[in-house]
Amino acid sequence: MISIVTPSLNQGQFLESAIRSVVSQDADVEYVVVDGGSDDDSVAILERQERGISWTSEPDGGQFDALNKGFSRTTGEIMGWLNADDFYVPNALAVVDEIFREFPEIEWVTSTLAATANERGAVFAVKRIPYFDRRAFMRGYNLPYRDHHAGYFVPQESTFWRRTLWERAGARLDESSRLAGDFELWSRFCTHADLWGVHAVLGVFRTQPAQRSRAYDEYVAEAERALERNGGRRYSARETSIRRRLARHATSTRVWRLPTPARASLERHGLYATRELMWMNGPDRWAINTNYFV
Repeated sequence: MISIVTPSLNQGQFLESAIRSVVSQDADVEYVVVDGGSDDDSVAILERQERGISWTSEPDGGQFDALNKGFSRTTGEIMGWLNADDFYVPNALAVVDEIFREFPEIEWVTSTLAATANERGAVFAVKRIPYFDRRAFMRGYNLPYRDHHAGYFVPQESTFWRRTLWERAGARLDESSRLAGDFELWSRFCTHADLWGVHAVLGVFRTQPAQRSRAYDEYVAEAERALERNGGRRYSARETSIRRRLARHATSTRVWRLPTPARASLERHGLYATRELMWMNGPDRWAINTNYFV
C-alpha cells in the first residue's frame, strides 16, 4: 500500500484537482488530507468526496505539523506527500508500487523528469534532471544557488520512500522548518540510503502566485542550515571552481568508455553516479542506467 498525505490551507482552487489525481490512481492507495482550518471552499470540497480519502480540518502548526499528523495516521509501506496545488499524472503510483516491489534494495526514489504546470494545470515544461547522489547532495549539489556548483532540487512531488527508511530517519518532518522541511528530510534520508532516479513523469509541480516556494532566498538559507546540522557542507569557492572546470570535460559518454575498475576508482575519489531506472520494452522491463557527474 502507498500512503499519500496532502497538507492544505485555503487551497480550494487547486485541492480538488490534487485529490482526483490521487484517488484515480491504479494502485492500492491510502490517502489522508490534513486541512489547517481553511475559510475558503476547501471543507465543502472535502465533504463531497465519496471514496478513497480520509480528512480532517482544524488549526495546526503549519505545513510540516500537518504532514506529521497525516503520516501518523497512515500504515502503508510506501510513503509520499502531495501538496494541494500539485498533482500526479495517471498511473504514477502504479509505477512507484512496481519499482518498490521489484527492487527491494531501493529505499527511496525520485523522478528524473521534473514536470511543471501553470496555474490552470497545463504542463508547459518537462526538464531532465538525471543527477542525484547522496555524497553530492551533502555537498549542496541539489540546492542550486548563485556562485555555487549545483545541479537541481529533488522534486518533492515526485519523491517516495519506504516506511522503514522514514522510521530510521526519525519518523517526523522538522516542524521548526518554515519552508525547507522537504530538504531537511532528504538530508536525513541521505545519511541512511542512496536516492534512485526513475525515468518517468510522476508528479507535476504547479506554479501559482501564492505558493510558498517563491521565497527562494529564505528557503535556501533554511536548507543550508539543515544540511550542516545533518553533517553536510557546501563546496568552498575553490572546490566550486575546480568542479565547474571538471564538469565541462567529464561527461557520462567519456566515463563509460573507461574500464570498470577505472570507473570504480573515480567514484571513490569524487566522481558521482546516479542510478536511474528506465522502462524497457523487453522481458526485464526496468533497466538500470548510470549517469556520471562531478
